[in-house]
Amino acid sequence: MEVMVAVAIMGITLVGIMHVFSSLLSGIGKTELYNEGTLVAREVLERYLIQKTLEEGVFNGEVNSMFQWELTITRRETSLDLQEGIEKMNADGSLPIDWLEEESPLEMYELTVNVSWPDTPFPGRVLLSTLRAVVNQNADDEEGKL
Repeated sequence: MEVMVAVAIMGITLVGIMHVFSSLLSGIGKTELYNEGTLVAREVLERYLIQKTLEEGVFNGEVNSMFQWELTITRRETSLDLQEGIEKMNADGSLPIDWLEEESPLEMYELTVNVSWPDTPFPGRVLLSTLRAVVNQNADDEEGKL
């Protein structure tokens, strides 16, 4: 009788330990997918960040038949008005990017990439965003005419 009770206790303990290992392995699988998704997002951003010019629009693609990405490039409009900048100042004293632009050859673009992996055991998505300043070639032409 004592042996049967001991075997039953060992069986219950073994099931609990197996459940913990199973949870750990699924957590590792989720982490690997998020790491790979982040790497895909960084690769897409870097591919567009090294271009000399940027074109507004939405671009998409697929990597390894598992990760789908969508990149949105939008031009950020800005204006130079110090008083307006002070009024828009954030509570922490920082200024939003759109308060400063003068007649400058620079244009500011926002690049946002969304990477998802819906057809995997652990579906998820990663969203990365950055800003990029690009020299406006037309501004150089206009200065040369003056």
